[in-house]
Amino acid sequence: SINQDTLNSYNKNTNVNDFEKCIKLIKNVGINVVGLFIFGSDYDTKKTIKDTVDFAIKNDIELAQFSPLTPAPGSDLAKEFIRDNRILTYDWSKYYDYYVVFKPKNMKPSELQEEVWKGNKKFYSLRRVLKSILQGNLDVALFRLKCFYILMSSYRKKYYDYSKWLKTVE
Repeated sequence: SINQDTLNSYNKNTNVNDFEKCIKLIKNVGINVVGLFIFGSDYDTKKTIKDTVDFAIKNDIELAQFSPLTPAPGSDLAKEFIRDNRILTYDWSKYYDYYVVFKPKNMKPSELQEEVWKGNKKFYSLRRVLKSILQGNLDVALFRLKCFYILMSSYRKKYYDYSKWLKTVE
């Protein structure tokens, strides 16, 4: 996350202001940057999610994964969500990947699902694939193209159907 409140809530000893400097240092020595971003903390909003995706694009992070928070069974977070009646499903087949399985505080579950989808779609857009090609970064371009294809071919229908189900339990 690039939301300092979210990082603080997870006891991350990190300052958001340092992220851009670190990314530049890493890229300057020729290392590709991979960003793994989890959305759905009690401090996340649609705006913080959009800002995070824009941050990843602005800083030309080569690869990224934008996923909803998953309260892993048995974790303190899962216990808290169970106590607060925030778990939507105990279908363990949904406890991975891009499925929203809980009620976020600052948006509807279907909205979080949609924001995760839109973030991945924007990051792996054909425009960004083309930019990678023009920059001569063919490995990254091929990976982004593969992610775009997977998003558009198999994930789109699966997560669209799941979003419709989420709307019935909100």
